[in-house]
Amino acid sequence: MDTQQRGTLTQRLVEAEAGYLDAVSGLDGSPEAETLLAWARDGYRAAEMEAIAVLGARAALELVEQLHPGARPRDEVEAVAA
Repeated sequence: MDTQQRGTLTQRLVEAEAGYLDAVSGLDGSPEAETLLAWARDGYRAAEMEAIAVLGARAALELVEQLHPGARPRDEVEAVAA
């Protein structure tokens, strides 16, 4: 895998996440907002699956962690909140 391909995957993940965050912030209870959220969620899942297929699970996780430095896994966050 080359740097350009990794950059393309990174950009796709960033765009998919931005779309998801926009959909979440636009939730108003309407069917349209729920549909947009479902599409955004599907788009993010597709971007993740592509990264996993191209990079492998460990490298895909490292890429996501690079996009979110300092983020903690969900289990760790939930344990701290409890």
